[in-house]
Amino acid sequence: MTPAPSDLLERKITRLRRAIWILSLILCVTVALSFVIVHALSRAYSEFNRLSPEERVKAASVIALGKYQKTGSTLKCIISEILKQDPNTKFYYKVGDEFPFGNQHFRENTDFGDGEILFFTGSPARLELATAYRGDRITGLGDMPLSSLREIAGDREDLIARYQKETSELAKRDLALNMIDAGVLKLYVSTSKDVARIFGTDWKPDIDVDDYKSYGIVHFAKQPPSPPPGYAAADVGWYLVIRYNTKNQVVIGWELSNAHK
Repeated sequence: MTPAPSDLLERKITRLRRAIWILSLILCVTVALSFVIVHALSRAYSEFNRLSPEERVKAASVIALGKYQKTGSTLKCIISEILKQDPNTKFYYKVGDEFPFGNQHFRENTDFGDGEILFFTGSPARLELATAYRGDRITGLGDMPLSSLREIAGDREDLIARYQKETSELAKRDLALNMIDAGVLKLYVSTSKDVARIFGTDWKPDIDVDDYKSYGIVHFAKQPPSPPPGYAAADVGWYLVIRYNTKNQVVIGWELSNAHK
């Protein structure tokens, strides 16, 4: 039996209603997810903005300096220097690259400054803040001198260089603690390769290895010569035990001590 025209119309209306309800549901879910994502990003951005200039420098995984180059009606932001890049941080720009998000449309009688200081967090590095600089002053950081930013950002490599030149046990210990405070060594970020790069021959890795956790020791004091076979080694001085994941080699803990068994 052929359905009556009224029945066919009712079926079409029912299908249309279902389609509208499904589309409405999808739209609601999309809006809700968008709100959550935007809220999370806004919160992270506001938290970074609440930091002091010195704290921003320490919190950033990458800090780059971009200089403006005028091309037609565009001021192109060209990466001219990377002031800071944390170990193992993925950053997909290099010196000489254009950073399009920092470009400005040139307008007469408008002062854009000489360029921008770009602050990134995380890995891969994500832009958190772009602030103009003029000469040796950074506008968005309370007119902090660019030289001061270089000093703060360069403290990490300076600490490493000072440690590697140092011979005093206590000075080495204090520099190691300063490196932890400055974020040169970071839990769940630094790896055993980073530790080896920083501490050189003072680092003795893989003293104990199991399926999940391993540890090595940084000896700040010069150790006595190896004993004859059959005798236990007698370690001396302050040392830093560094524990790391056996599989990915990421640092998961450390302890400082001068106690020996």
